[in-house]
Amino acid sequence: MLIYQGEQLTFNGHLKDDNGNVITDLSDYQISAALCRKDTSAQVWSTGSSQDAAAITVGTGGLVTFALSGEVTRNLLGKYTFEAKITKISTGEAMISVSEDSITVAASNIGQRSDL
Repeated sequence: MLIYQGEQLTFNGHLKDDNGNVITDLSDYQISAALCRKDTSAQVWSTGSSQDAAAITVGTGGLVTFALSGEVTRNLLGKYTFEAKITKISTGEAMISVSEDSITVAASNIGQRSDL
């Protein structure tokens, strides 16, 4: 996936149980996310340490949306992986999902000041 600095990065998806059925009631789940540099695995952003903690929303039917604002992506450049941690609150059981495909953030000059 290719985005440019300053663009919003958005993912949508559903959590599924072991049988492949969509979990529509997510009240017993906590979802967190992180963006890591692909080459070093260093975390550059996470819902746990950022003002963007509201980046994950749960809609009707259990649709989970992750949106990373342009305010954050304007400071990124290069290849990154997306990691999600889903914890079942009642049992403490956690599952971590790491994207295999990288997210590439390319340089953008839009919105930059020019003193021409």
